[in-house]
Amino acid sequence: MNSSRFKWIGLTILLLSVLTGFVTVMKRTYPSSQSGNEQSNQHAIDTPRSNSSSKTTGASTNPLFGVPCKDNARPVFSHDLTDSSAIDHIQIYGLGEIFPRFRSFLWIKSTHPDKIPVYAPIDSDLVEAVYKNARGALDFDVHLMVSCQVWYLVNHITDPVDKIRNALPKTPATTTMDAPPISPPIHFASGDLLGYTTGTPLAHNWDLGVFDLTHANVFVNQARYSQDKYNKFLTAICPFDVFPDAQKTTYYSLFGETKPVKNALCGPLSPDKAGTISGSWFADKFGADQHNELHFKLMIGIYSDGLIRISGEDFQLPIEIPAANTTYIDPLSVTDRHCYSVNGKTVDFKVVSDQEMQVYSGSGSCHSTFPASGFKTYYR
Repeated sequence: MNSSRFKWIGLTILLLSVLTGFVTVMKRTYPSSQSGNEQSNQHAIDTPRSNSSSKTTGASTNPLFGVPCKDNARPVFSHDLTDSSAIDHIQIYGLGEIFPRFRSFLWIKSTHPDKIPVYAPIDSDLVEAVYKNARGALDFDVHLMVSCQVWYLVNHITDPVDKIRNALPKTPATTTMDAPPISPPIHFASGDLLGYTTGTPLAHNWDLGVFDLTHANVFVNQARYSQDKYNKFLTAICPFDVFPDAQKTTYYSLFGETKPVKNALCGPLSPDKAGTISGSWFADKFGADQHNELHFKLMIGIYSDGLIRISGEDFQLPIEIPAANTTYIDPLSVTDRHCYSVNGKTVDFKVVSDQEMQVYSGSGSCHSTFPASGFKTYYR
């Protein structure tokens, strides 16, 4: 082997050493943004819930409450919320009578003589709370942050623990529109007692709502529902889907409007469907430059007990159509005109457009054609 060949071999080894060192330095200086496991976790965070179009906030400050938070887009509420044996039934998140039901109502058994406990179902921070006198009842509403993405509320705590009671004014508020912030937030570990409740004086129930800031409920007229300070209508999720399967099954078995109903589903928040009569309707067209009331003038849908209910401010005594009624048709399938008749009352619906319909309400039997007058116009 001649000397020139040795020189070429030496230069090649030297060049390879330099390149290897350069690559090593670059890896240390500019590491890969995500390992395989990190990429998998990020995909889990970015995968939205059903009907969700938004992604994780990725923030270290909660965008709603303005306090430090930790990223966790899929927290599990591992502790029981309450003593489920004291619950008669749960009106599910979803269809409402006057408002979209962005939370569930837990009805306490009438035979249960005592107040029942309310626990923090997950590590969470009390960020807002209000002591209030509403409709003659003195009780407490609390908002607790779980992560940068998820928070929950419990309304109508009758007797809170001292660290909640002592953080609030002694004089009750007369409105719950703006719950005062708690600064600094008060931490509750999973399973900590929040207090006790007897529910509201008349209905004997109390509320649970869970909200995911990466979730977006879908309405035909989405802009109308963006007026709420907390975006509860858009970000509410089924509050029992965040529990482990065993607890979730227990809560699901209690779902029903007036009593537990087998196979009842949770949600959706609104049965709105473009081109049909199904869902929520209002008296005025939506105007982006004005305050738009979110009280339903008319709501129609099928509830967990199988009844079609026509309710809202214009139907303070809801009209209920059972499945055996000859005029029973799923509102989701009515794309032109349909008249419901029950107990001597008629409600005749006519679709005008995705955003508008006409409704005639009267007595007697249905007309062969939609009435030419006496109807009312409703809007999405």
